[in-house]
Amino acid sequence: MTAAGNGVYGSASNELSNPWSIYVDSNFTIYVADTGNHRVQQWLLNAVTGNTVAGVTGVPGSNASLLNNPRAVYVDSQQNLYVADNNGISIWAPGASISTRVSGSSSIGIIYDIFVDKNGNIYATATSNCAIYMWTPTATAGTVVAGGNGCGYSSSQLYDVFGFTVNSLTNTIYAANAEAYTIVAWPVGGTTGTIVAGINSTYGSANFLLDYPRDIQFDQYGNFYVADSDNSRILLFCQNPPSTIGSIIAGYRLSYPYSIAVDSDLNLYVINSNQVQKYTRIV
Repeated sequence: MTAAGNGVYGSASNELSNPWSIYVDSNFTIYVADTGNHRVQQWLLNAVTGNTVAGVTGVPGSNASLLNNPRAVYVDSQQNLYVADNNGISIWAPGASISTRVSGSSSIGIIYDIFVDKNGNIYATATSNCAIYMWTPTATAGTVVAGGNGCGYSSSQLYDVFGFTVNSLTNTIYAANAEAYTIVAWPVGGTTGTIVAGINSTYGSANFLLDYPRDIQFDQYGNFYVADSDNSRILLFCQNPPSTIGSIIAGYRLSYPYSIAVDSDLNLYVINSNQVQKYTRIV
């Protein structure tokens, strides 16, 4: 079913324009980085139209009230909204029309995904630098906590990470290492990562292979989901016991999916063209 947007490229409240990423909170509210419209749209459960909660529709800019091609969105437990656009990372308090900028976030290049842990640490992926950065709540600049050794296929490198997530309990980053065709587990601040899905520098369509994976998300049971973009499918990797062979749980009518979310009821959300598709309770 369609959960946000209508598949039509546009700027109306029921439309999206090249949406890049999504976030679903504990109330099943969907937040969409509506890149082409320079805004973030909020879609309440079962709503047919979205509300603009950051930016001004169709107006790009660099001041505190505007966004410029937002590509990543995250909402913390206090309902603060974090948005990454061409100007770095901005934080929008609930209901605010003015944001604050995360210091130093504009200097790492285009950010394609962000994550905020329970301690308020902000993580962001800089694809061009093949690195993931972290800001503590008092930091004035980001620190590399994964990758950062140039782009490549070695265990000390990342290669075009777009989506990632962080397991705060184990202090581990899980990155969709797109150009290396793998999912990598990397201890925060560690020097090397470990492949948990896919085969290094080898792409394919078998269920143990990936082709330009763009995003990864976990459910509350430790299973992880991968947006296997160039195979136009979503794979589920069950972890009890751990498996490196995925199961295709979505693929019909998908076209290069690159952002996913999983809610507490195990519903799956996928950006597919100019809409968000919802797959109800897939396991």
